[in-house]
Amino acid sequence: MVLSITGENNKPHSSVVEYQSDGNSLYIQMVSEIIKARDIMKNDKVSGTIHFWKNFLHEILPAPPAELHFTAKAEIISKEDKDERKVLKKFIKNTESISIK
Repeated sequence: MVLSITGENNKPHSSVVEYQSDGNSLYIQMVSEIIKARDIMKNDKVSGTIHFWKNFLHEILPAPPAELHFTAKAEIISKEDKDERKVLKKFIKNTESISIK
């Protein structure tokens, strides 16, 4: 998935991120000190693009993938949140042993 956010001086920037979904929300794991997280704390409006192949013909014919584009409101959620730890388990095995500083 490509996540796009507005950074310093209203300059947009995008990066490829891994995501998980519980069916209602998309979750992206990141360290709170990185630029993406700091920018989201300042401006929670984001956009995303998810690329996917439409069918088996994409494996044999050169064709661009289909894309899902969306805008959303982002929220920073702590790893301490019990409900969110269930989703986090999809990213990291043994989340109970994560040390949080």
